[in-house]
Amino acid sequence: MRELGFRAIKLDPAVHALPPNHPRCAIVFTLAQELGVPVIVHTGFGVPAALPALAIPPAWDYPDVTVVLAHAGFAVFTPEALVAAQVCPNIVLEPSWCASYQVAEMMRTIGAERVMYGSDHPSNVASELAKLRSIGLDGAQLALVLGGTARRVFGPGA
Repeated sequence: MRELGFRAIKLDPAVHALPPNHPRCAIVFTLAQELGVPVIVHTGFGVPAALPALAIPPAWDYPDVTVVLAHAGFAVFTPEALVAAQVCPNIVLEPSWCASYQVAEMMRTIGAERVMYGSDHPSNVASELAKLRSIGLDGAQLALVLGGTARRVFGPGA
């Protein structure tokens, strides 16, 4: 990881066929803790293994590891992702594919320092940026979501 400059470990429950709370996933969280990097967990498509709530037990077990819930539940499970973030201060939400009103609720509930921009793929960049710019964020909030949170989570230069 260090040699290649990786800044996180990604766990995709649908691809890896294991939910993040499975005992075998402890190796991922243990390694992340040892390396001081976050774990990105794909949420949404791929349920039941990709349910956001399944990231709660490892987030509790590894409080020093930041857990990024990619897609923050993918709109359908976004309320569950938000609850996970509310009960686990080390969970950060990346809301690509979420509705604008859901992102606004994240901002009100957990704050901009725990929400980060993501597009999922290049064709989504414009729509994800428009979504963030349409929900009434002030300059400081927008700066955090568009880069500040990611720099905190992934380190300088991210």
